[in-house]
Parts: sequence; C-alpha cells; structure tokens
Amino acid sequence: TQAQKKMAMWFPVWGFFLLPALASGLVSPNLVLSPLKSSLSAPRRGTPVEVEDATPAPKFVTEKGLELAERLKNCNLYLVGAMGSGKSIVGEVACRMIGSYTFVDTDATVEAATNKSIAEIFADEGEEAFRDSETKVLEQVAAFGRLVVSGGGGIVLKQQNWASLRNGIVAWLNPDVDILVSRLQRDDADKRPLLQTKKQQGDDDLRATIEQILEDRRELYQCADVTVDVKDPAESPQSIAERMIDEVIKFIDDNPPQYPPEYLTEENSMPPPSAMPPFPPNINNAY
Repeated sequence: TQAQKKMAMWFPVWGFFLLPALASGLVSPNLVLSPLKSSLSAPRRGTPVEVEDATPAPKFVTEKGLELAERLKNCNLYLVGAMGSGKSIVGEVACRMIGSYTFVDTDATVEAATNKSIAEIFADEGEEAFRDSETKVLEQVAAFGRLVVSGGGGIVLKQQNWASLRNGIVAWLNPDVDILVSRLQRDDADKRPLLQTKKQQGDDDLRATIEQILEDRRELYQCADVTVDVKDPAESPQSIAERMIDEVIKFIDDNPPQYPPEYLTEENSMPPPSAMPPFPPNINNAY
C-alpha cells in the first residue's frame, strides 16, 4: 500500500530518532508504530491545499539542487519561520531538488514519539513540555548530516536550540502577514495550539495574534543565515524552494568555511582531507 511504501521510505530517518525513546522505555513499540503510520499517510499539518497543489513537487533532482548539495558538504539545512509559512512543503520540495538529502519535520517527529498531537501536548503538559521535547528532537537531528529540517514556529525561542541550528545553514521563510492570515484562516485552529489558546482567552483577532507573534520573534528569525521573503500568495512551493536554494548557495559562496591556518596547504586555501572535521553518519536518502 501507499502507506507501507511511505513507512519503508521514512523508516531510516524515524528509526534514529525513536530508538532512544524506545530503549529508555519512554515510548512503547505499539505507541510508536500506529502514530507513525498515520502521520505519514495523513495530510501535512497546516498546509494550504491550493498552495500545495499549485505546482507538483519535482520528482527528480535539479541542477541548482546538486550545486547546493556540493556546497553544503553534508551540513544540514534548517527551515524556520512562523506558523503557516510553508516550512514543511518547501522543505520537502527542496529536499527532492537536492536529491541526496532526507527531509525531517521536528513537529511530526515529536508527535510520533509521544503518540500525541502538538495540541494535545500543549493541553496535557503545557507549552514548556513541548518545547523540551522539541529541543531533544532537534539535538538528535543535529547529530546527523544531509538533512533538510523543518522546525516548529517557536523553535527559535530557546537559546539551546541555536546551538543545534548553528551546526548547519538556517533559512527563514518570511511570508507577508496577509499571506499568513489567509493560510491560517483556512486551517483548523485546533491544530495550532497558540491560536487555540488565544481563542480560549477571548481573542479572536487572528491578524493581531500573528502580528504579535512576529513582533516577539522577529529578531530571532533575523538571526537566520538566509531570509526568503514571500510576497505573492500564488507563488508555488517549487518556486520558493528554488529561490531559497539560490539564496543559500549565495550565502555559502559569500561566507566560505574558515579553517585554522595550520590546516591550510601552500598550494591552495583548502585543508587536506586528513584535516577536515569528520561528518556525522549519513542517513539514506528518502527519495
């Protein structure tokens, strides 16, 4: 079945993140397999249908994607941004363009490991418990290479998370407020704990809520290496991914890795292979 194919495709990724939880006894096998299967077959959380369907994700790598893979040198690419910014779908599209990378969604990983939705974790244990789980997942993700990682909207809030994010390249997807409001109006508020909390407090002004969240986090989002502004609500995920890849390539070219002088050879400015820091073990490409 399609769900079984998806599980087989994604198991190398999920296995690395769920095995520690299984080994520690925090999560039972029965609790992991059921939500994992459903999370892979269910629609992506919060993805606007008309945006996702505008342009199908490419099935093959692109020239620019290969160029980025060469420059990344196995480092991870992290996507940050507000809820509704399209991190998941753009991350998946970019991953397919690169070809040799695997896509990971931190929110989906937390949900699979805990057998709870993000909203349920917020309701049962509070936001702090979710942020702690998010940090643990991110730390495990950062231990591996060749990943495109979609982080939750608030992943930038904890300084500890930046220690993991700085192990790779961070791209901020920054749609206009009008685009965010339009997307979130079509989304189920129950899937967005922060919006649900605001409603419970009697605040139904979605625009004001989004603007406040952006104001509170803007300086943190601006710490990203690359900013990808989205002005056109009809722009496809493929187009946004292509622009993001171009911006990341430019950033890497403008900011080449720096090595201690003793590692550099006389012939060129690159260190010999023996001096290169070892990369973490790679996960098989999911596509």
